[in-house]
Amino acid sequence: MHWLSHLLSRKSPPPLAEAAPLVPDWALELTEAVQKVGRSQAKVVARVEALESKLEGGFSDLRAAVTAARTVPASEANLDAVLDALDVLDAARRALRASGHALTEEGLAGVTERLERFLDGFGLSRRAVASAPLDGKVFRVVGTVERTDVPDGSPVEVVRAAALAGDRLVREGEVLVNRRPAT
Repeated sequence: MHWLSHLLSRKSPPPLAEAAPLVPDWALELTEAVQKVGRSQAKVVARVEALESKLEGGFSDLRAAVTAARTVPASEANLDAVLDALDVLDAARRALRASGHALTEEGLAGVTERLERFLDGFGLSRRAVASAPLDGKVFRVVGTVERTDVPDGSPVEVVRAAALAGDRLVREGEVLVNRRPAT
């Protein structure tokens, strides 16, 4: 930002009497800034390509799992691993959102959406959000947190999403609820 304020603060060219250097200082600063931006962009592109490669590898594993799962009934397919992976993705997304990495969090949201569509193909729907009042048939309370900005007894965080096959509960969800600190 220094080079930008320096660039914009110049109001008029130096007087002709002074011997101007061949390359003005602001041009050197601008060149350096452009080089830094270029290096940063190259790093970001490399990270995105690495993430795409990992994502494609994961999808090829899922395709292989789907092919194998089609040979056995869906009730026998082990989808707990996919549900557990989605819970880990949710935790990672919360951490990224809290640390201000919105773009990476958006990327993981896309992965979550794809995996949920994968589960939908088996007739499973995932509930990763618990609302007040808490549905005790779908979610079990496994712990408490103390926050003053949330009403007492309200669900604060889903630590394990519930899974439903139609109206039938396949996997019970687990939540943390708020317990207001004693004042």
